[in-house]
Amino acid sequence: MEENSGDELSYIPQVGDNQKPEIGMKFESLEETFSFYNQYARESGFSAIMSNSKKSKKTKEVIWKKFVCFKEGHTDAIRWSKQSKSDEPVNERARGEIRIGCKSKISVVKEQTGLGWVVSTFIESHNHPLSTPSKVHLLRSHRTVSAAKKALSCNMGLYNLNMMLIY
Repeated sequence: MEENSGDELSYIPQVGDNQKPEIGMKFESLEETFSFYNQYARESGFSAIMSNSKKSKKTKEVIWKKFVCFKEGHTDAIRWSKQSKSDEPVNERARGEIRIGCKSKISVVKEQTGLGWVVSTFIESHNHPLSTPSKVHLLRSHRTVSAAKKALSCNMGLYNLNMMLIY
């Protein structure tokens, strides 16, 4: 954890160098890139999401893609737009802040030959505490149902068992 001059705390993930993305790293596909970044996110203690992309005007294929921390951006504008016009409160459950402007990201560009993707930008510092290893499996990009559990629930569904019994 470091402190910037603007009184903001900066959280740097403590992971091995072989698990960190580096500028100039090459990947064969966007799926492979996201898989690598998501694994880095899991080791670091945050969840990754796909963000912006840019398409070629001629070929209409993606030539630039950005993957970011799930706390990137802000939610205040959305939350305040749900306020009612009068002074009466809106009956909605209060939720905590999720998006708080985290700048952590990785950007990849398509190689000129069109055979792969190259990391062009990598920012690893976060403006929020990272999740602990015991809780990281609860973050959205790391929550998965194994193939065995999917098959078992499908088989139970064929025998008209309700979902409560399956779980």
